[in-house]
Amino acid sequence: MLTKPLTAFANCYNFEILDDCAYGKIGSYLVSVRSNGYKKEAFIAFFAFESEDSGEKLLKYKLSDGLKASSKPALKDYEICEDGLKICTGADLKEFDEAVVEACSIVEKLGFKGADSCTYCGGEAGDDRYVYFDGGKALLLCRDCAEDFLKQREEESAKKSPSGKGRGVVASLLASLISLVVFTAVFAFALPYAGIKDSEGSVIIGSMRFSIIFAAITTVLTFLAYRIFTGRKGMERLLPCGIFSLLSAALTTYFASSLQYFKMFSISFFKLGSVLGTVLAAPFADPYFKKDFLSNLLYSAIVVIGIALVYSIVFEDKKKPEAFLVRFGSAEKLTSVEPPEETEAAEEQ
Repeated sequence: MLTKPLTAFANCYNFEILDDCAYGKIGSYLVSVRSNGYKKEAFIAFFAFESEDSGEKLLKYKLSDGLKASSKPALKDYEICEDGLKICTGADLKEFDEAVVEACSIVEKLGFKGADSCTYCGGEAGDDRYVYFDGGKALLLCRDCAEDFLKQREEESAKKSPSGKGRGVVASLLASLISLVVFTAVFAFALPYAGIKDSEGSVIIGSMRFSIIFAAITTVLTFLAYRIFTGRKGMERLLPCGIFSLLSAALTTYFASSLQYFKMFSISFFKLGSVLGTVLAAPFADPYFKKDFLSNLLYSAIVVIGIALVYSIVFEDKKKPEAFLVRFGSAEKLTSVEPPEETEAAEEQ
C-alpha cells in the first residue's frame, strides 16, 4: 500500500493511485512514486537520446552535474537510468516534493523528451498512450510499444503454462539422452583404458573418474535446457531434471565400466557378439569392476544431487511484482490496447 505521505503527495498533483504506487505528470514529465522500505522513491521517465554514445555522455555528465549542483539534500540520492531518473530518499515529504520538482526542472532544461514522447522509441505518444509499470518504474508508451509489451507478455505466459512446463521436461530429457550418447561415445572411442597420463606416464585422471565429470556436465545441461524452454528456474525443475540427470549419469557410468572391461581384455569388435553378455554383466559380476563401478556411481550421484540443489535453491526464482499496463490517466490494468472509442463501441454492441 502507498504510505500516507506519498498518498498526500499523489493527491496534491492529481496522480492516479494504484495499489502500491501512483503516477501522473509534473511539468512535462511522467512521474511515479512508491515506498521503498522506509524511503520515498520517485521515478521521472524520459527519452534521453537518439544514439547510445551521445546518450551516455549526456546522462553521465550534464544530468549528473546538474543534480550535484542542486542545493536540495534529497537530490543527493539519485540513480540515472537509460529511461529515466530515480530518486530514493528518506527525507520528509516537503523535501521530497521539492527535490522531485527541481529534478523535473533540471531534466527539462537539458531537453530530454517527456510525457509527449514514448519512453521506449522516442516517437510521439499521441492521445492513445499507455503507462507501463515494471520494477518500480512507470514508463510512457505509445500504442505500438504497448502492443509489443502485451505480445511479449503473452509469449512469456505461454512459456509458463502447463504446456510450457511439458516442453521443459521434454527438453531436459533430450539433453540427458544426448549427454548419455555423447559421453558413452567418448568412453568408447576417445578415452584410453588407463585414462589421462602425464609426460612421465603417470595417470593423472583415471578413465572412470571422467564419469563424475560427465555427470556434472549432464546435470548442468539438463537444468539449462529446462530453463531455456520454459523461461523458469527454481524448485519446480528439481524433480524432472534431477531424475533425468541421475539416470543419465548412472547409465553413463555403467557403460563406461563395461567399456573398460571390453578394453582391458582387448576384445575385438568382431567377437563382441559372442561375449556381449559377459561385457554387459562385468560391472556387477566382476568383483574389481563392481567395486569401481559402484564407487564412481556414488560419487556421480552426489555430484548430480549437489548441482541439482544449487540450481533449484540457490538460483530460485525471486518473486517480483508482475509488469502491467494501464491507459494514461487510468488505474485499470489492461489486456489489450484498443482505443477508447473502439472499446465503447464494442460495449454498446
